[in-house]
Amino acid sequence: MVTEKKKYRLFILTVKLTEDIDYPRGWSRLLRSVLPVSGRVALPIEVQVSAASLDVEGSAARYDVSGGTERLDVPGCAALLDVPCGAALLDVSGGAALLDVSGGAALLDVPGGAALLVVPGGAAQLDVPGGAAQLDVPGGAAQLDVPGGAARLDVPGGVALLDVPGGAALLYVPGGAARSDVPGGAARFHVQGGAALLDVAGGAVLDVPGGSARFVVPGGAAHFDVPGGAARLHVPGGAARF
Repeated sequence: MVTEKKKYRLFILTVKLTEDIDYPRGWSRLLRSVLPVSGRVALPIEVQVSAASLDVEGSAARYDVSGGTERLDVPGCAALLDVPCGAALLDVSGGAALLDVSGGAALLDVPGGAALLVVPGGAAQLDVPGGAAQLDVPGGAAQLDVPGGAARLDVPGGVALLDVPGGAALLYVPGGAARSDVPGGAARFHVQGGAALLDVAGGAVLDVPGGSARFVVPGGAAHFDVPGGAARLHVPGGAARF
């Protein structure tokens, strides 16, 4: 049920909580990356100066960022951040996250789990607290090693395989197919010709055929649907719309 709609104008100033992060600009597109997470995690991190409009319908929220960087924190549920232009920062505590950035860069970091940053046609940085890893993707090829996590990433010609034993990670590779297997977390991700399927045992399902996205978290009850570029995230009992 939709209640009265309230609109707020937010102005987020720079707040440095951790180390500085360099956000390269000008990438054509950052495809979706999803990170199934178990337990509770939180990320305090630097937030750049930005402005955003926030529409609230009852307990639902819509976030629209048209330039700059934003930080989105959704404890105990699932989160979606869609940024048409600029950089994005996503923090998800005890849930699952879907990050979609067009024409910018994004950082997804989950302490105690795994973090993934995918940048097509550029460079990407991967940070895993307690593991610390650097990922660079020049020319479409990359190798990823995570101390204490043992992860290897190969991206030749747009095809990728990411395996993180004892953790949780997912990679979305532009112009090709991506597959992620997470031992102990049972995550499987496959992308072929723009369609994506994510299966997480007792976790989540992501389906992206031709630009649409559906994100379902059994037991966590999150539904995400993106038809024709519009983004909507519904969390029963928490009800979030972005």
